[in-house]
Amino acid sequence: MSHILAIFLFAFSSLSYAKVQCLTQRDIIQDHCKEVENSKVTCPEGFQAYNCSNIAQSCPGYQLENKAYGFNSFQPSKQIINSVSFPRNDRYIYRGIPQSVTQITLEKFIPAIFGDDIQNIGTVYQWRASQYLKGEISKSDVVRKQLVKGVKETKISKMIKNMKIGDDIEKLKDCSSSFTDRDAQRYASDLMSKSFKEIQKENLTQKYFLKFDYDNNSDYRKFGNWGEYLIFGSVYSNVASWLSGKMIMYNNSNARAMDLNYYNHMIGEKWTYADADNGEVVAPGVITPDELEGLIYSSSGPRETDR
Repeated sequence: MSHILAIFLFAFSSLSYAKVQCLTQRDIIQDHCKEVENSKVTCPEGFQAYNCSNIAQSCPGYQLENKAYGFNSFQPSKQIINSVSFPRNDRYIYRGIPQSVTQITLEKFIPAIFGDDIQNIGTVYQWRASQYLKGEISKSDVVRKQLVKGVKETKISKMIKNMKIGDDIEKLKDCSSSFTDRDAQRYASDLMSKSFKEIQKENLTQKYFLKFDYDNNSDYRKFGNWGEYLIFGSVYSNVASWLSGKMIMYNNSNARAMDLNYYNHMIGEKWTYADADNGEVVAPGVITPDELEGLIYSSSGPRETDR
């Protein structure tokens, strides 16, 4: 018998717990962090529990973007096809999460859905950028990605170059060689938006991220892979559950994500490489906390070891 357990955390009224973190005195953002007495969070030796407001450490010369980047300017106009209204921005989107995927964890999901606007759910590049800002990896380390044929390795230095964020990330590293997790998350998400804006300036957005090209664009080699820049999902939960019985559910209320099958049907007259609509949606860079809806555990997924 199929069993589905959905966790919807909006029923809880208190949001402050999501912002409690273990910090040292060096990490404190002055006037924005308050020590938490009798906290339920157990911090390691040398750390104290603090509740910090969502203001990142300021860096001279670095300016945060006003909002997360979206593909909405590329979305084809609305129309009805076979009684279905497109684009499907009013649908929930589902993303299967295998256990091996480290950039989406319960530790990130729960604070985000509790209202912590720094804890974005990020792509491979957002995750690696945050690690670099925290000093956990260097430019000589590599990003590994499983492709249909073999493994692709990209040095962090090349990742930064490909993202066109070299100057911005150097401004941040001049501020601190090791950011706190919260600051690193905030800035890494912002760097994704800056990267997409720079790529758009060169008129490469559609070629790189939206038009299907299974031969030349590694992000589209296989549905279910983590794109370096993109988060793949589907408006059909049964499609997402092919990857894992554990799924996050999110919305497209900000119209940042692209109804990819509809886009390619309208632009290239082909829903997918197999010309079938699987409800595929891609989000650029991050899923923001206000877009998260819930976490689903299902025994009906084909990969039950991921539960």
